[in-house]
Amino acid sequence: MTYVIGSPCEGVCEASCAKVCPVECIYSPIPMSEIEEIRTNQKLENTEKSSDLKGIQLYINPDECIDCDACVAECPVEAIASDLDQSPHFDVEEYREINEKFFEDGNTAYNSSGQV
Repeated sequence: MTYVIGSPCEGVCEASCAKVCPVECIYSPIPMSEIEEIRTNQKLENTEKSSDLKGIQLYINPDECIDCDACVAECPVEAIASDLDQSPHFDVEEYREINEKFFEDGNTAYNSSGQV
């Protein structure tokens, strides 16, 4: 079992989930500091999307996730679910594959520590 991040995260990338992850397995295609800067400069509420983040979402590395569940409660848009569950907000199986593919494709990825 692992957790996956789905479509409600797209354009929002609120990132409190990444801050509570004990193993820093939540990544973004751009540095988290840039996301935070965009959200702060635009004075966005936790659930608001940014046009500057269009098409961007966070991803959970399935090889690093320890299934602790800490991220789930932190997500203000309910974009995180177990890959064994169903979500009323997104297709879990589709986004499990999207999360896995993000890492398999060798995309540049940044966690909350800024590591690639």
